[in-house]
Parts: sequence; structure tokens; C-alpha cells
Amino acid sequence: MEGTDWTGSGPDQRPDAGRGTVWRAEAKRAEQATAWMWTLVDEKIRETLRQTEAIRTIAENAEQEVRAGTMTPVLGAGAIVDALRLSG
Repeated sequence: MEGTDWTGSGPDQRPDAGRGTVWRAEAKRAEQATAWMWTLVDEKIRETLRQTEAIRTIAENAEQEVRAGTMTPVLGAGAIVDALRLSG
């Protein structure tokens, strides 16, 4: 039986040959799809910030205060997220 294969296409061919490569490719595609999803979420949030006047104003004020050192970045982010939540 030496030189015989499972598929008839060659001595090194088996039904599971290359399956690890396929699984790795599927895992990479899933990872890319998830990363793309979060990129789209980030873009949608930024779009909402730009298009909603009240939120845009809060974001601009928070940015100015953070730059001036009168507000921490954590508090600035919290103010923006709270405004987004309330706009809901």
C-alpha cells in the first residue's frame, strides 16, 4: 500500500491535509472581521460627535479644558460618553 493515498491524487494527500492552514486562515478572517467591526463603531461614534451639535459642543469644551489642564482626560472622556449616552 506504500504510495497509496486517500484521494487518489498523490502519495502525500489525505482528507485532512492542509486543514490546519484552512483553520488558521478562517481564524485570521474572523479576527479581521472583528477588527473591522470595531473600526466601524469608532467611526460611527466620531460621526455622531460631529453631527450632533450638543455633543460636539461638549466634546470641544472637554478638549479645550483637557488641553488647558483644567480637566483630566478621564473626566473629559466621561463627559463625552455621558453626552453620547443621553443622546441615545
